Amino acid sequence: MDRLPPPLPLQRKHGRPLPRRHNRAARHVRRLIAYTTTKDMTNLGGCLSALGAHEEARRQCEDIVRRSRLALGPDDPRTLRAASNLAVFLRRLDDHQAALAVWEDTLLRYRRVLGEDHPDTLHAKRDLVALLRAMGEHDRAHAVAGEPPAGS
Repeated sequence: MDRLPPPLPLQRKHGRPLPRRHNRAARHVRRLIAYTTTKDMTNLGGCLSALGAHEEARRQCEDIVRRSRLALGPDDPRTLRAASNLAVFLRRLDDHQAALAVWEDTLLRYRRVLGEDHPDTLHAKRDLVALLRAMGEHDRAHAVAGEPPAGS
């Protein structure tokens, strides 16, 4: 997995390190920039998809998820939303296996980070269940949804 290089400590004019609080502020600014860029890139991916450029939107979304994982961490809710958006694009492209892998991983992370009853967790669960049903995997869909299997 790609890793961002460790940030260089901010330096004063004469090469002495700045106090720790300045380095914390610099980390916060880098994360804010990553978040703003992620939102803008997500909007661009949506526009590309609406224009029919689904493959370009897919590449854009994959890049957003990769960058978000590096800048914000794999369990950050913004990273998880970006991953959910990627799964939507994958499903639109009929790449159901890739969408399934992304949604399963994202749902596990949502459950761990936000809890079972959080709206984002419920949304990801609903999307995963819909995909499983579209793939004809009704028993798995029932299991994910927490419903009894058909015919019981």
